[in-house]
Amino acid sequence: MGRVYAVEDGNLSTSIITARTSKYTDMDISFINKPTTASGPGGVNVRTDIEVISDAAAVKQSIQNILLTGKGEKPFMPMYGTDLQYLLFDLDTDFDEDLLHDEITNSINIFEPRANIQKIRTEIIPENHNVKVTIEFQVVSSSEFGIVEIDIARLR
Repeated sequence: MGRVYAVEDGNLSTSIITARTSKYTDMDISFINKPTTASGPGGVNVRTDIEVISDAAAVKQSIQNILLTGKGEKPFMPMYGTDLQYLLFDLDTDFDEDLLHDEITNSINIFEPRANIQKIRTEIIPENHNVKVTIEFQVVSSSEFGIVEIDIARLR
């Protein structure tokens, strides 16, 4: 905790600049139990909490959720997610990769402010109606980088 200055200190003329680094944490959606040493009845090891992920892992999980959620799927947030599944129907016609990049960039910029996108790569496999998306990002206010790789396939 920073020091609180008062008039009695006599040094209020100096400016104080502090940097605050924030740690981003989220709940792990795989719901893996956090190991603990607590013992329950009969000496059985009790698992009392779920794992928490932080920083790049938390941002990576969030980006995956955004990309794999279709618009209109999340209750009360009809614009959350992307329309990547609908774009897969266009693979057998002229496909615009810029449209795909724009959809990904816009969704991440709106719904994941903790990520700065560095690069987006797409590999289109039209015979399988599949798109492999690779996103390189940097965590905001950190020097940590992460990579998200997602295969998006059209269901038949």
